[in-house]
Parts: sequence; structure tokens; C-alpha cells
Amino acid sequence: MEDEKELIPEIFPLEKERKGGVANLIFAALLLEAAHMVDEGLNLNDIEAASQEAFGIRVGYLTQIDNIGAPVVYEFLASLSSKLDSAHPLKGRYDNFFTPPGSLEKKDSLIAPGRGEDTADLMLLDILKNRFLGVAFMVSVEVVEAGLLKLQDMDTLCKQAFKWEEGPFALMNRLGLEEVMRIVTEKMEMSHRKEINFPVPRMLISQVQKNVPWPLNSGAA
Repeated sequence: MEDEKELIPEIFPLEKERKGGVANLIFAALLLEAAHMVDEGLNLNDIEAASQEAFGIRVGYLTQIDNIGAPVVYEFLASLSSKLDSAHPLKGRYDNFFTPPGSLEKKDSLIAPGRGEDTADLMLLDILKNRFLGVAFMVSVEVVEAGLLKLQDMDTLCKQAFKWEEGPFALMNRLGLEEVMRIVTEKMEMSHRKEINFPVPRMLISQVQKNVPWPLNSGAA
């Protein structure tokens, strides 16, 4: 890989190299979203529950940050967002999306006492779950659009590397592309209000306009 830093092994050979790889880019984006939620003062149990429910995983993303070490996650995110000129494909696509929040650098753990007693109502949990899904859908489509990995391999990667119940493209097909676009658009608008870039891949927009499921069994990329 172009970048020697990794949070997780890249279990699939990539079609071409780019800083951040594929598995690491998706993983980092989801850890980043969890950290943003902490900075917003959201309940830790709610963040954990939303990430677990979104992907059917046993260990939520705050726990995964603590298992890796918040400073390590900070360093990896910083490596994605620094020392890149505007011509670099990662910088040109994501701009400031991967800029790490300061809390990751300053804390050894994000799971602090006194922040996990209460549980939010189901409506708030659904909002948080959709934030995680919006990030996962955006990055998954972007790396396929960039030619780093084939669409079908992406679903296999996410099930094997992250232990998701479904891959992102199968999940998008199950939810329906109109609903997917609503989720992604809401996350984009939230990010833009905070002056954080959130690129919506042209490949996703085109698939929504065609209103047909992703071709998971055709062998098409």
C-alpha cells in the first residue's frame, strides 16, 4: 500500500493502490463517526448500540477505538488528511473528511465513566444508526468507483474483516436505493453544516437514478 500505516489488515488484493486502502478507509471512517458523536456529547451506550445494530456486530465502534487505542486511531486519521496536495486522489475526493477530532489525541479512552447510564429512545438510536450507515455506504461506493476493489468483493470484505451480517451493497439493496439516498443525503447535509466534506459518489447517484439494485451476482464491477 502507498501508506504504511494500517488499523486492520487489507485481506483483499487491491485493483490499484491508494493511500488508506479499502478496509482501512471504511474502518477509519466509522471510527471517526463514533468519535464525532462522543464530541457532540451523545450517550456512549447509544453510540455503541447504534453501531452494533447498524451492521449486526457484537463489538461497537467506541469499544473498537479503545481496543486499538484512541491515539493510534488519531494518528491514522491524521495520516489520511495531512501532507496531501489537492491533486492527490484521496485529498481531491475527501478533502477534510478524515480530519481527526482533538479528543482522539488527548484521551487514551473514549469510554469515560458517567456517560453510559441512560439509553435513548428508539427514534434517536435510529438517527445514530443511519449516520453510521450513511458513512459506510458513501465510502464503500467511493472505493469501488475509484477502482480499488470490485463491488462483489466489497461485500465479502466487510463480512470477513468487520464481521458485518451483510455487506454494504447487499444492505443497500435490502433497504432500497431511495432510502439509501435519503440516509446518505442527510449525513452529507449534517457534515456540511459543520463544514466537513462528505462526497456523494457519482456511481451512487447514477444507480439511484436507474432505480435498479446493485448487481451482486452478475460479475459486473
